[in-house]
Amino acid sequence: MVERRITVLIFVSLLLAYLYVFPHWLDWNQNTRFDLAAALIERGTLQIDDYASNTGDYAEFNGHAYSDKAPGLSFLAAPAYALARMLTDNDTVRALVIQIGRSPSAAQTVNRAIEQVRPDEFTQAARVTLTTWLIVALPAALFGAVLYHWLAHFALSARSRTWAVLIYGLATVVAPYSATLYGHTLAAVLLFSAWMWLVLRRVRGTSALECVVIGSWLGFAVITEYPAILIAALIGVYAALTQRSWQRLIWIGTGGVWPLLLLGAYNTAIFGSPFTLTYQYLANPRLRELIQTGVLSAGWPTGEAIWGLTFSPFRGLFFMSPVLLLAVAGFVITARNKAYRAEWWSSLSIVSAFTLLISGSAQWWGGWSAGPRYLIPMLPWLAWPLAAAIDRVARIASHWRTGLWLTVAVLTMISIVNTWSLTTGGQYYVPDDILNPLVDYSWPHIAAGDVARNWGMVMGLSGAASLLPLAMLTMLAFAAICYLTRTTGGQRAARFKTPDAA
Repeated sequence: MVERRITVLIFVSLLLAYLYVFPHWLDWNQNTRFDLAAALIERGTLQIDDYASNTGDYAEFNGHAYSDKAPGLSFLAAPAYALARMLTDNDTVRALVIQIGRSPSAAQTVNRAIEQVRPDEFTQAARVTLTTWLIVALPAALFGAVLYHWLAHFALSARSRTWAVLIYGLATVVAPYSATLYGHTLAAVLLFSAWMWLVLRRVRGTSALECVVIGSWLGFAVITEYPAILIAALIGVYAALTQRSWQRLIWIGTGGVWPLLLLGAYNTAIFGSPFTLTYQYLANPRLRELIQTGVLSAGWPTGEAIWGLTFSPFRGLFFMSPVLLLAVAGFVITARNKAYRAEWWSSLSIVSAFTLLISGSAQWWGGWSAGPRYLIPMLPWLAWPLAAAIDRVARIASHWRTGLWLTVAVLTMISIVNTWSLTTGGQYYVPDDILNPLVDYSWPHIAAGDVARNWGMVMGLSGAASLLPLAMLTMLAFAAICYLTRTTGGQRAARFKTPDAA
């Protein structure tokens, strides 16, 4: 019963947080993905000529505009957009959307007189929002609930598992990109779900159907975010070492083929070749220059990029979310467990290799961004060591425990404040010419009352006050953890039996 309540708590807390802040209106990266979904449904075409005015992030070929992003997310978003379009075509729903958009608090976030905003602009914003909720926010929240249960197989307490999942979902760069139509979070969900399934099936092995599903998830992750191919390959190595059956590997490969064929068909329809990517025909001169550096912007890692992605105020993962430093300690703790040696090496290799891959990119900082968004696909692999570190704190000598728990709580609070400041400060994500985003962009915008559109504004709250319901939700979620795990928080779940443990 307690496990069920915690699962519901995690899902509801994450989902409400992801739904709270609305997607930005003028987000090039988001809009180009949305434009392709809209073009597929409304025009039955891959060309986004009729929509490209809302983005500068597109490719040009033979006089037509195309989304320049990996198309996987847009393919999934198309049926969601069809549903959103049907809902917003209803007169009652449309009137409600316009009423919300023209509310006094929301009107303050628009850089022109609210009367100048056309009704169809409000409707389009609602369609982007509904599509994002269905394709990104909902899977991300469900993933948090599944991740909580999966961590139980490593003999970790309910409290440490819940705390780790809520940190992952609410106190890292995952949070803002679970509320916008970007591909990073969906790719992370697909990749880690495939790996998770392989880990759970180490003892009895996977069936042919399971292998096809796993391969499909890996393949679709790749056509959602191209850099995911490295993680997919490393998961393939893990499968080869643990499945001990070439037949299963063949079935996994078979499952991964059809998304790649879909990508090839998409490229062929545009360029006449399955191997030509839209990234090679970027319309934006600055982006085109970056993508032409190295191999599709990929090169050797640099010290500047590694520092920038880890500890710098600019895009540092640990600067934004210092609580993730516990995951570093968690890797040390879990390294001693021989039963999970394959999982430990797989996790460490994915985290380190993917970080090095991104640090070799010509645009490793991710343009206008709320944190190091390119690292999101590898972040789920920090959940296990993070939970292990928190679990160790709960079992340490009593005279040290209080101080350590206080440290965990403070690091978590700082991470949450940083994350949501970067998420909500201003109507756009942080421009890439601002080297200290929190100090020089997010906090000044919040202090000035320039806060991203959210449900608090619908309730009549404005500026920073509109974030109070979100803050209360977060505090209630962590308070509920302490309450629900007051008797079982220190009890460890049943150990996951691997072949080595057996």
